[in-house]
Amino acid sequence: MRIRELRIAPTLTLSVGGMVLLAVGLVLYLQWNTSREIMSELAGRLVLRNLEVVSQGIKGHLDPVLEQVGYVANLIEGGVYDLDDRVRLGDLLMGSVAATPQSGGMVILDRDGLAVRVRRTGQAARYELTFPNLGRIASFRAALNEAEGRMTGYWGKLFYNPQNHTTFINYRRPLRKDGRFVGLIAATATIKGLSRLAGEIGDIYGSTVFLLYGDDRVLAHPRLATEALPRSASEPAVAVERLGDPVISRLGEAVPSGITKLAPGVNARMDELDVDGIRYFVLRRTLRQYGETPLIVGVYRAAAEVDAPLRLLHRSGLAGLAVLIVALVGSTLLARAIARPIRRVSDGVMKVGELSFSDVEPIPAGWVKEVGDLARSFNGMLGGLRSFETYVPRTLVQRLIKQEGGSEILSEERELTVMFTDIADFTAMCEGMSATEVADFINDHFTLLAGCVERESGTIDKYIGDALMAFWGAPEPLENSAEMACRAAREIAKEIAKENERRLADGKAAIRIRVGIHTGPLVVGNIGAPSRINYTVVGDTVNTTQRLESLGKEIAPDDDVTVLISDTTKARLPEEFRTETAGSFQVKGKLEPVLVHQSIT
Repeated sequence: MRIRELRIAPTLTLSVGGMVLLAVGLVLYLQWNTSREIMSELAGRLVLRNLEVVSQGIKGHLDPVLEQVGYVANLIEGGVYDLDDRVRLGDLLMGSVAATPQSGGMVILDRDGLAVRVRRTGQAARYELTFPNLGRIASFRAALNEAEGRMTGYWGKLFYNPQNHTTFINYRRPLRKDGRFVGLIAATATIKGLSRLAGEIGDIYGSTVFLLYGDDRVLAHPRLATEALPRSASEPAVAVERLGDPVISRLGEAVPSGITKLAPGVNARMDELDVDGIRYFVLRRTLRQYGETPLIVGVYRAAAEVDAPLRLLHRSGLAGLAVLIVALVGSTLLARAIARPIRRVSDGVMKVGELSFSDVEPIPAGWVKEVGDLARSFNGMLGGLRSFETYVPRTLVQRLIKQEGGSEILSEERELTVMFTDIADFTAMCEGMSATEVADFINDHFTLLAGCVERESGTIDKYIGDALMAFWGAPEPLENSAEMACRAAREIAKEIAKENERRLADGKAAIRIRVGIHTGPLVVGNIGAPSRINYTVVGDTVNTTQRLESLGKEIAPDDDVTVLISDTTKARLPEEFRTETAGSFQVKGKLEPVLVHQSIT
């Protein structure tokens, strides 16, 4: 029973239009049930993205200081710089501080407290280099004692510099050589830049960004970038109650958000807080890698600003009805756009089945991805088939197609004539050439030889480096395979002579090639593993042919073209081919000497 065939354009119109109707209707129905979840997820992502940017900004501000300390420490511990060479160390620290704008300075102390210190002054790109003895100062002596008990770098506590009214966070690392403590290196990072960063990011996202030192002190806040709140050595960071931000001062009253949620596994907490009748979303994350006192990076934003997407979802209902009508009309146009290239592919496949590759036009890629993929696949197949036609004789291609892919082509023994060619002194000729020039040279050479072989109905089996192997008598039987092979060799000699005239005129060395031809029994057919089969020949005749080609080194080493044929091949040639006997030679793999003839062209 024959199945009724449907045309693609009306089928696509009905199917696509029906699916659009179902999809849009379902979306309109579900949006009211999903709007709250969408708002929750969107709000969480919006604030979380803000927090991620802030976290990366803090890391980008502090981590370079850590890296510079590690870089300098490795140079000292590796012996590149000596602690006693304080002048060189000063130059090193000057470059390190200049490379990290957020750094307020660096200092290196040996065990006795002798220091090399670089501090950034208030003026742009100005630095102060000193060599003080800090061993008498209790705080520095305590820092040395603390560092001696550490094996790795660590972040120290905040400290306040009354000279420039700046609070710093510092990173320290003990210096050791051969496991012995030899000193300390420390660097400071000003926190003033963090407040500017918080203000800039907050302006971009429409939120307020802050950084806490522990739970009760503020390191960074937009207000600190413009206002100089009082600080001291005993209180290097501003207390939350003195900042003047009502949301931050009441963070202890925040409760987990019941509306906005974060994805599982997110290292942050989302809270809600009501301040003076306004509801805020507060997102906080704890950073514990910058000292014993954790840094808490946070973002807060008015909930009303985050609720805005909900109103957009309500409006989308009306827009969805309009989209439904447009989509139904578009489905008809889409169906026609999809059907057109598919019909072209169908017509092209019919021509491919007839091996009329040259009559097949490439299919232009459409704007529909799947149709574009189909067009690209078809064009790729067409290119592959054209390449297949180039590398395999057309008669073999037709035979493979007739036998459903060639899986039934059986290997059989035939008498064939095999030719081997090789370029004499190929390595020497390529000296001074680039890889591209070598490739161009060998490709031009093989083009010349292939033309001669194919004009005489030969089958090129393979290219081996600068050598070519061809045979006559398969896949289609030939009664005069020896004559055709020798005729091809004569054409090769003529073409090489013309090529050498051009090369000599250009000041290049002449090409010298050796050609071996032998006729004998061979197994021909599909040879190889199931996953990779070649139509090729196998047998001792191939080896003998290659040995004949190699004999050219001995018989006529200076000729531009040396053609040596076996006695078997000579016996099958008509009288028009002039040859002379070169003698009997013992070739590798043969017990009896081989009678060799040299073709006179």
